[in-house]
Amino acid sequence: MSQKNRASAEEIQGQIDSLMQEADALQAKDSLSAEEQQHLDELLSQIEQLQNDLAAAQSSQRLLAAKERMQQPTRPAPKVAATPKREKRDDFGEGLRLWMLSKTANPDLSSEAHFRTQNAGLQIGSNSGRVKCDYRNLNFKNRTILTKGGSGSGAEWIYKTYSDHVVEYLSYFSPVLGVLGSETTSDGNARDYFRVDDTAMVSNYLTSSGGSESSPTINESNIASSAVTINCFDISSGFQKISFQELRDSAAAVGITEKIAKANSNSHARKLESEIINASGNGSTGVQGLMQVDNALTPVSSSTFNSNAQNYLENLYFSIPIQYRQNAIWLYNDVTAKRLRQNLKDDVKRSLFDKNIVDGVEWDTLLGKRSYISQYMSDDTIIFFAPEFYMLRMVEGQTFATLTERFFPHTCYAGIMSFGGAWLGPTGANGAIQSLTITS
Repeated sequence: MSQKNRASAEEIQGQIDSLMQEADALQAKDSLSAEEQQHLDELLSQIEQLQNDLAAAQSSQRLLAAKERMQQPTRPAPKVAATPKREKRDDFGEGLRLWMLSKTANPDLSSEAHFRTQNAGLQIGSNSGRVKCDYRNLNFKNRTILTKGGSGSGAEWIYKTYSDHVVEYLSYFSPVLGVLGSETTSDGNARDYFRVDDTAMVSNYLTSSGGSESSPTINESNIASSAVTINCFDISSGFQKISFQELRDSAAAVGITEKIAKANSNSHARKLESEIINASGNGSTGVQGLMQVDNALTPVSSSTFNSNAQNYLENLYFSIPIQYRQNAIWLYNDVTAKRLRQNLKDDVKRSLFDKNIVDGVEWDTLLGKRSYISQYMSDDTIIFFAPEFYMLRMVEGQTFATLTERFFPHTCYAGIMSFGGAWLGPTGANGAIQSLTITS
């Protein structure tokens, strides 16, 4: 067989098309010279030869295909019963259930159980494991509102991961966590953050002849006045029991993710909120609480607060520079909230408190700013601060450990997470009124 016949049918067809175009161009002329007529005859001869080569190439391809079919196995593959497709939302909960079940007297050690458990980040037979958990959407501003509807609107069909449940429950049990500045890192190693003061930043004219290499005419104001080191520290949610009957029920996988996320987030949120307010560290030695930031105003300890309550709060309000007041919030406990509501009224006895709804979440407002209640605030203590200047640092992922002997025949699990926190803002971005004397 010639070299042309060994070419593929597609290559030969391409050569034919090219020659056809050239022959058509000559044929379209009104008259041809002797040389052009001779060239046209040569083109036609080449086309005819290539058409024969094309037929031979196509025959070779058909023969090769027939040989390949003869080499295929004559016995059909065995039929395997189809495995029903499970919804994606069950995968993590099913893996978590199978992992916990493996520590009981009725473990599922099938290959499918191993596969599902590994997909959840766990290992059958292990006493502990680490699951994926991303806190990047903890801040309300970072969340994407997919739908505002409820049952029947499609909201109930939106798939939620374990991370989604954790983020929702953390900010539900501690709403103040949803407004703080936060960052999720892959590890808990020490990390430096710069302290900034927006009020110190102002541009200036550049005088080219007024400076030198050692003393240039560049503004002296620096966006970063100092650095704060934030470490991360481990906390545990404590024991949470689950019955072995629930673990045996495969249908329990549907709700086990939400159940565990809720229980762990409830415990973690309370610890985080308590530390963010009252912890005595500096960020590196331990979590730094808001009450440790050295920016308290002169305490108001007077029975005249009742008649001057609004004035005192307005003084606190305007003690923060305008650059920081846009997102500033109030923080106090239930006792203080009750006394404020009883005293903060206008001339016709209308409360100065109001309601505001943002993305379907209802907030109390005072002097137009959001107010949050925390059980970890001391009585008669109010702080007003810009929450984005508090850095809540989270380490992605959560560790789970199981305990079986102590709670036999049931199983117990404990969740572990890592976090740190410190104040990154300037002194003027946080104020405090402490030890108020407010009579009912």
